[in-house]
Amino acid sequence: MTDPDHLKSQADDAFRAGRLDDARDLYAQALAGRPGWAAAHNNLAMVLRAQGDRAGAEAQFRKALDSEPGLTGALSNLGALLVEQNRLADAAPCLDRARALAPNHAGVLYNCGTLAQARGDIAQAAQDFKASVDANPNYAPAYSNMGIALRRLGRLTEAEAALRKAVELAPTLFEAHLNLGGVLSLTHGDTEESRAVCARAIELNPNSPEAHYNMGNALMRVPDYEAALSHYDQTLALDPRHDEALNNRAKPLMALGRADAARESLARAVTLDPTYPAWHSNLVFHRHYDPRETAESLFAAARDWDKALSPSSPAPLDTQDANPDRPLRIGYVGAHLTRHPVGYFLQPVLAAHDKTQVEAVCYANQVSADEMTDDLQTHAAEWHQIVNESDSALVDRIRADRIDILVDLDGHTSGNRLGVFARRAAPVQVTWAGYVGTTGVAAMDYLITDRRETPDGDLPLMTEQPVFMPGNYVTVAPFGDTPPADVPDVRATRSAGEAVAFGCFNNLNKINDSVIALWSDILSAVPDSTLCLITEQLADRAVLARITGAFSAGGIPSVRLDLRGKLPRAEVLAAYNTLDIALDPFPYSGGLTTLEALWMGTPVITRGDSGRFAGRHSVTHLTAVGVPELIARDAADYVRKAVALAQDAPRRGLYHETLREKMRASPACDGEGFTRALERAYRIMWQRACAGEDPAPIPENALGPA
Repeated sequence: MTDPDHLKSQADDAFRAGRLDDARDLYAQALAGRPGWAAAHNNLAMVLRAQGDRAGAEAQFRKALDSEPGLTGALSNLGALLVEQNRLADAAPCLDRARALAPNHAGVLYNCGTLAQARGDIAQAAQDFKASVDANPNYAPAYSNMGIALRRLGRLTEAEAALRKAVELAPTLFEAHLNLGGVLSLTHGDTEESRAVCARAIELNPNSPEAHYNMGNALMRVPDYEAALSHYDQTLALDPRHDEALNNRAKPLMALGRADAARESLARAVTLDPTYPAWHSNLVFHRHYDPRETAESLFAAARDWDKALSPSSPAPLDTQDANPDRPLRIGYVGAHLTRHPVGYFLQPVLAAHDKTQVEAVCYANQVSADEMTDDLQTHAAEWHQIVNESDSALVDRIRADRIDILVDLDGHTSGNRLGVFARRAAPVQVTWAGYVGTTGVAAMDYLITDRRETPDGDLPLMTEQPVFMPGNYVTVAPFGDTPPADVPDVRATRSAGEAVAFGCFNNLNKINDSVIALWSDILSAVPDSTLCLITEQLADRAVLARITGAFSAGGIPSVRLDLRGKLPRAEVLAAYNTLDIALDPFPYSGGLTTLEALWMGTPVITRGDSGRFAGRHSVTHLTAVGVPELIARDAADYVRKAVALAQDAPRRGLYHETLREKMRASPACDGEGFTRALERAYRIMWQRACAGEDPAPIPENALGPA
């Protein structure tokens, strides 16, 4: 009989060379000659694991441990195998024992990291992978997994560094290239390097759906929507159940004018994972762009979200310390606490809160940050990153934080945590600022609005009770006495002889065929006039051709269009100085965009006949600023008002000279007054809760003057 030691040595060589069948047979022969040999059982288990025979591998690991209970490699490898099978409770004792025996073993620490990752303890996983690379600085898979964990923690710079190290150590390690490509598209936006890394991942594994998905995401940053869509479609060809690709492909479809296909893609994502609230929310939000929708159908969609995803009976929550007059802890939950409309609307409120009456606690569901984030943090009593917290864990945290009133800042927009509100995380729950009307969530008590955003006819189509703010449902006090450095001055009035320049800097998703047709009528009625559009989607050549073609069909040649892609905010605001009149889209009107136009002295023509919250933003802003004459009754009046203003240079000049001061003196820029009214609303909500009363509308006259 051949010597077992020699057979095992041959088996080890075959295993290293990738000859798995030969290695399996040689280990079996070695064990026939030396039964119970722990090291051979362990190595045979590794071969079987590599061949996909998990049951056989587990049996061999356990035989190794029967012979040598303290064999660290077998304990660690068995633990890793059990993690692969999601048998986490069985894996933990194996890996705990292995770690106790070899606390500085890179492989053991790596497997402990995979267990922590599978448990959802991403912070612990990052620590374990870091310990693994400290023990073995050349361990590429540990660097790769550490990068994944750091990315999930929002530590993108560290994640990038770890993944670059993994690629350096192992140029053919697919997972490292895959994840580095994903991180680069987040940290650097559109770069040739991010696309090159994603392409390398596809080269290493052309049949990986995740590699094509990452490339789709990278191409969205260019943007190259047709190429991105192609890679999302390749992802789905390889994995028809890839719900993230179905969700993400809706954006390029919308930009390319295929709104119905975008909606169908989102609906398929919902069908594939009916328990994932984000896909439902994206579908609900997407419907607000569709001019065919009604207030009734939008409400029904929101209620469908609640019926599908809210607990049948949210856990009861007693009013904590039911003193109606004590200081309140207000929790603000948002995914866009940055230079985003939500950030601009929240900043003046946090800055003006009466700190003797309100403790503001922010729950940030985001990995990105900017100078607005920094400013918001300075005004918050507490700031918590919640990206990796499950809904149930976040509910527990909010209750432990003793939040009295919890404010949703996202509605059904991306990154929302409506699942937390559906579980009744706080005694009083409110939605405000970041969405376009009712959430449809039965456990949401109040909606911060105003009489123009929410007329009486909307009240039956809301799950929340309205809080009617006396001036405007938001404020943008950063435009007030000390505007940011990137807000330019209003230019001098354009000369009467210049061709009239119209413009709109809203998201292209708001500019549907009906909008283009009406704008074409306006341009046709004002000879030599031009139209400037600025939005990120117009950086894509196919989108540019689509929009140019749509206007051409309405009789407007491309020479009269000034179409630009995404620009820095300072340049966007400065571009208003080249306009005479801003045209508001419909049925989804401008929000912060309208306020920016008014601050830059540019009158905005809007329609006042919208049947939905999303279509009334500009109505409320124009009324608050004191220029309701810019609100049209209907489509025909919209054209008449735009043409009449285009033909009245002195009136346009008066707007340019006075709009900024009008806005500065209006409720739209009264951060202090708005916040006092909001605090009075919070106090009324709390007093009702302490008295055991149900939520009910709060009228303007209960909150003070506009």
